[in-house]
Amino acid sequence: MNLAQFGKAAFSAATAIVGSLVVVMVGDVGFGDITDGQWMASVLAGLIAGGGVYGIPYVPRTQT
Repeated sequence: MNLAQFGKAAFSAATAIVGSLVVVMVGDVGFGDITDGQWMASVLAGLIAGGGVYGIPYVPRTQT
């Protein structure tokens, strides 16, 4: 496992999850007010973001 690639994927997944929860928590809303569907949507966003970053291989450009 490439640790740098995994770290980038974990960061992008966490950013997607936090970003989607911030959109939901507008005004006087706490974590207890978030519905199950909203939790599932944020987890799904994190899985898609993390999987996309981890699954796309890094191919360095060749120097000409």
